[in-house]
Amino acid sequence: MSSHRQGAWHRFRGWPALVLVTAGIIATVVVVLLVSGNSSGGAPTREEAVASYVDALNRRDAEALQRLSGNEGPALTAGVQRRLAEYGGREIRLTGSELLDGATPDHSYAVLSGSMTGANTTYRERLYLRDEDGRWYVDLREPLSPTDSRPLPPANTVVSSTGR
Repeated sequence: MSSHRQGAWHRFRGWPALVLVTAGIIATVVVVLLVSGNSSGGAPTREEAVASYVDALNRRDAEALQRLSGNEGPALTAGVQRRLAEYGGREIRLTGSELLDGATPDHSYAVLSGSMTGANTTYRERLYLRDEDGRWYVDLREPLSPTDSRPLPPANTVVSSTGR
């Protein structure tokens, strides 16, 4: 073989290694994006958490509701099932969404009102929100016993009107 052909052959032999390294880098990037992306759940703001909640209800998307809650277990399953049975697929349209500060900066409440399709066309719900590491979650767990309750303030309670 001429020296030109040998040089080309030598460069060609390195391609499999280059392809493997490139594939490894791409696979690593994809895994990192999947682990740290929206699959982590929650939402960047309280407002987006509320909007994602209503959207998931309208789409009857139990998995999206579970990701938005950031919890696991039978209490979450019961809460998601109850909300889907009551509000799922009912084309909720919000006419009001009031965000109230909780007892600490990482807790908040949302009082939602609007309309929906079905026999009872008035929609009103109060949600408990929490901030964990810069992501807002909606607590959708259902109390499983009388001692497992998380009382919410009355809908007319205003704690603060800061724009967190």
